[in-house]
Amino acid sequence: TNMMFQSIGQKILAAFTAILRNGLCFVPLIIILPQKLGLFGIQIAQSVADVLTFIILVPLAIYIYRKLDKSEEH
Repeated sequence: TNMMFQSIGQKILAAFTAILRNGLCFVPLIIILPQKLGLFGIQIAQSVADVLTFIILVPLAIYIYRKLDKSEEH
């Protein structure tokens, strides 16, 4: 999704995607999960952050695809 946003010139959305994955999802998880799950929390933090980012970005990607389809029709 990040590369798609970069390719279509959506710089702000691309930056949001990067911040979402590495900052807004990963940092809280790397703090919270080890407290709850110990070493296993550290091991799964990046994967859980990726899944959360995916869940958040799916609606945004669908919106952009639909917007691109409409602009191609015109």
